[in-house]
Amino acid sequence: MPSSAVQENINDKNDTTKYIKRPQKPDDESFKLALEEVKNKIDKLQEELESVNAKINAFDKGPVGNKRDELKSQLDRLRGKQDEIKRSRSSTFVQIRSLSDSIQKKKRDLKQGRDKVQYRTVKDIDNAIS
Repeated sequence: MPSSAVQENINDKNDTTKYIKRPQKPDDESFKLALEEVKNKIDKLQEELESVNAKINAFDKGPVGNKRDELKSQLDRLRGKQDEIKRSRSSTFVQIRSLSDSIQKKKRDLKQGRDKVQYRTVKDIDNAIS
């Protein structure tokens, strides 16, 4: 005969099995019907999508589509010109910046040269000679 501790574990195990319910089997028929409904909806939506795509493709090939293609090519050409102008403009700014820097350097050199000379005016030179 099992000990009292083992007997309590067995009783606890039996008590928990009373509350656990066995899951029900899924109903295959209702699942298949629901699946069929979803498939039908998907098929209808696919047909609508195909008809809309066909309308879009027909619209693209018409005179409006040709005009749009022409405008797109014109836009691409204008963008290319704009890029070219931007590049030339930036190179011009680089040239201006380098010239400005060289002018500033020449100004500094000239000022340093003037600061090194003791005589600033003709009167200063005359006073130094006499």
